[in-house]
Amino acid sequence: MTLSYKQKPPETLIQPEINLLLDHIKTKSIRDYTMCRLCIYTGLRNSELINLLIYDVYAFGEVMDVLEVRAETSKNKQSRKIPLHPTIKSDLEYWIALKSRLNEPITPTSYLFISARGGRPLSPRDFQRIVSKYSISVLHRSIHP
Repeated sequence: MTLSYKQKPPETLIQPEINLLLDHIKTKSIRDYTMCRLCIYTGLRNSELINLLIYDVYAFGEVMDVLEVRAETSKNKQSRKIPLHPTIKSDLEYWIALKSRLNEPITPTSYLFISARGGRPLSPRDFQRIVSKYSISVLHRSIHP
C-alpha cells in the first residue's frame, strides 16, 4: 500500500516583494542588506553564505568577478563558481570598506559576515532569524533563506 500526500511547493518571492524587502532591510542594517541581496541574487545556500571568508570575494584590493563557493561549505562537498553582477560587487565593496571603518577584521581568513554582538561568526540559525524577522515585518509572512 502506497501512502500519498500532497506537499506544498516552496513559495518564491516575486520581484516587487524582493524590492520591498530589500528596501526595508537597507534602512535597518547594511550587513543584513548585503547578506540578503547576496543570497537572493546568487542563490547561495544559508550555510554557504555565513561561511564566506573575505578571500572568497575579495583579493588584491578588489571584489572578484566570480565567487567560488568552497567545497567544504557547499552542499555535496563540491565547489562551484558563481559570477557576481556589478551591483552585487558594489554592495560587497561597500560592505568591506564599512567593515574596515568599523575596525572589523578584514584579513583574508576573516568571516565576511559576523555577529553584531561579540564579533563571532554567524550561525545558520542567526541568518534564518534575520530573514524571518524582516520578512514578517514587511511581507507579513516568514520566508526562509
